[in-house]
Amino acid sequence: ELVESMGLPDAVENNALEAFEILGEAEAAVHGTGLDQTAFHEVGTEDAIADVVGFMLLLDDLRQHGVERVVTTPLFTGGGTVTFSHGTYPVPSPAVVEIAERADWSLRGGPLETELLTPTGAAILAAVAEGVDELPPMKLADSGYGAGKEQFPQHPNVVRAMVGEGAGGLTREGISVLETNVDDVTPEVLGSLQETL
Repeated sequence: ELVESMGLPDAVENNALEAFEILGEAEAAVHGTGLDQTAFHEVGTEDAIADVVGFMLLLDDLRQHGVERVVTTPLFTGGGTVTFSHGTYPVPSPAVVEIAERADWSLRGGPLETELLTPTGAAILAAVAEGVDELPPMKLADSGYGAGKEQFPQHPNVVRAMVGEGAGGLTREGISVLETNVDDVTPEVLGSLQETL
């Protein structure tokens, strides 16, 4: 209701609601409840709503400037443990694991002993991003960085977005192969078949 009351463009509202639905379904699955009975650990906070809606607004702006596809390389989750209302759990948190199982991208542990991928971040990416094994070949047009609050001695705490055009390379595509043996076919039939094919 809060998102729907903001007067957002349709695409932004739909993407934001999809992210919240993904997060809600993950929390419901983890708790073994229905979506209506699920208590949101992060979604209820104002900063999570700002994160989701803000991301979707920025993505909508990029799409108005020609961005057609969003991809993510495998996501580092971090390590160690995370503590929330139900106790202390290993990273990635149960909701992140549930979202990753349903999403079209993969996870990696490390490289730090802290939570690097929150359920809110995972839900945002699950709503809009296609997973790729590595950065696709592209001619870069622009890039941007966002810094987090945490300070890590050996690693910058930033997220990076890059915008560009595809620069060749292979894309995933289904290929069908039809084979047959024509050893005992007469030359007349084979000639007609060749013309038809």
